[in-house]
Amino acid sequence: MRPLRFLLVLPASILAAVVVLFPIHWATLLLMHENGFLHFMSSETLESLLRSALVPPAFVTVGMYTAPSYRFRTALVLAVLLVICVLVGLTMVYTGRTMVEFEGSPVMLAIKSVLVLAGASFGVLGAWRAQDQVPVRSLTPEGARQIVEHAEAEFASGHKIDDAFAPFAEGGAASRQEARNALLIVVADFYRHAALSGDRDELALYEDYAASSRFIATRIVCDAIVSPAEIATCAKRAGSHYESFVALLRTLDPAEESYWASVSKHIETM
Repeated sequence: MRPLRFLLVLPASILAAVVVLFPIHWATLLLMHENGFLHFMSSETLESLLRSALVPPAFVTVGMYTAPSYRFRTALVLAVLLVICVLVGLTMVYTGRTMVEFEGSPVMLAIKSVLVLAGASFGVLGAWRAQDQVPVRSLTPEGARQIVEHAEAEFASGHKIDDAFAPFAEGGAASRQEARNALLIVVADFYRHAALSGDRDELALYEDYAASSRFIATRIVCDAIVSPAEIATCAKRAGSHYESFVALLRTLDPAEESYWASVSKHIETM
């Protein structure tokens, strides 16, 4: 399902660009109704300018939200695609290598190109701001395990991973917080099974897993930070949060129905 959504990014962007043309046309008709107040330009010019300004952000934004993860990067790729189209179009026009006739002066063509670039930039800016506003899902142990197992396979492959969030995103996590929450839920599920089994070897495996997961949980949160001072502060805070979570698990009875409610409540406060 996830690869399919990535394949749908460009078609969804193109569809959005086409759909937004209709309200732009209707808005132009309303603005120019009975000669309107925009009497200094033709309706064709106004509609063309509106298309140049509004189609790019729709193209970028819809494509970004179609992607299951890496949404900011997706927005960047779509914006770059628009920039390339603008540059190719301008080159073809000014070299006379196009069979399409462009109405208007070179100045108007330049204005439209600037509007396209501004619209694409606005879409990327929106994607950047939306990074910290991605809603965090309430994950089930099964859903969390699916995300974490993919990440574990990537870490076990031996490939260099610069950002610990990347394999979790590939596994389905929409944000760093969701990736960390998934790991915490898997740790809690591991503890529950080990504690209920009463097997010392199983509990020892849990302790090893919990200890190794601390480093990964810290990296998920802090790998996006560049400043060394901020990284140190983030690592200390993230490590403290993780240790408090593991300590909480030892105080809970995994056989109680309230176990997962207590786990979820603590995760929400982290």
